[in-house]
Amino acid sequence: MVQHQAAESPGALGRVLSRSGPLIAELARDGEPLERGRIYLAPPDRHLVLGERGVRVVFGPRENRSRPAIDVLFRSAAVHYRSRVIGVILSGVLDDGAAGLLAVRQCGGLAVVQAPSDTEHAEMPSRALEAVPDAEPIALADMAAHLARRAAEVAPEPPPVPDMLWTEARLTEGAMTALDDTTVPGESTDLTCPECRGPLWELPAGGVPRYRCRVGHAYSRDALVRASSPAATRSSRPAGPPRSRAATTCSSCSGPRPGPSSTVVGSRVGTDIPVPLPAEFPLQGTATVQDLSDFYGIKLEAPGACTLDQILRDRLLGEPEPGDIVRVGMVCLRVREMTDDRIEWVGLSVVDEGGRPPRSR
Repeated sequence: MVQHQAAESPGALGRVLSRSGPLIAELARDGEPLERGRIYLAPPDRHLVLGERGVRVVFGPRENRSRPAIDVLFRSAAVHYRSRVIGVILSGVLDDGAAGLLAVRQCGGLAVVQAPSDTEHAEMPSRALEAVPDAEPIALADMAAHLARRAAEVAPEPPPVPDMLWTEARLTEGAMTALDDTTVPGESTDLTCPECRGPLWELPAGGVPRYRCRVGHAYSRDALVRASSPAATRSSRPAGPPRSRAATTCSSCSGPRPGPSSTVVGSRVGTDIPVPLPAEFPLQGTATVQDLSDFYGIKLEAPGACTLDQILRDRLLGEPEPGDIVRVGMVCLRVREMTDDRIEWVGLSVVDEGGRPPRSR
């Protein structure tokens, strides 16, 4: 189950659901097996992914400016469990989940939405119905009985999984390196990613316009417009060399604009004063110096084959820990997440010449 929430949320939904019925509801833990009769909840600031061997909890790129994202959960369930999946969209705003519900149908699963007339916020189920016209609109009072009846039915033979869905699922699950030579599915555009400034591809999504960059950030058309507003762009894009592709949005898109996001504060940086950093974007630790040069025009003072993991280890004293920061030229690299002894995700921000970036330890 995915509920949009702030990264600093205490994640109290599990306790509420556990008190409301006979099923145990808990925050999902990476690597645990799927068990009948349990509700797995996406933790704050993590995507919930269903794989062949159970549950994955990953710090992947945001989709529709959300982490956790509904699309990520639905897409992973669709490609691995196909016609055995029932995707349900309840009351909510914006359009996260519409593309994921379409993926469920494309893989043979069932699509259910709370009837828009029965919701407090009708936008999310309405957008899902636009994407999946044959989704079943059900009133909330009838939802439990309807799902129990549908779940008892024998799942039909599923159709083949579309190649694009496999590629997207593997990217989110971390099976593919974000900055490799794999071509993003779809058609290249003149648009740039509001979060990392990389080029965007328009994905063939069955009538639901979607866009994705090589890092893995993904947007519906409305989410792209909101993320590309002047206020959001100033706060979310790192400063740096100009891109060859113009930072434009679709001329046919319009919609409400959100406010700026928060800045990031560094820690353990070799100085006793925490230093505010420009908004950063995530890269996998296996990304190389050459990758940054090829895809983002960012030059680092290191050999081209050197990975971000290696750079951090070479310049830090002792074993790296989440929050450690080093400066390489005009770039700050921060350890965001580690798996075992490997640096899994690195936050990159570009500091202008007038700033006071942190020093390496």
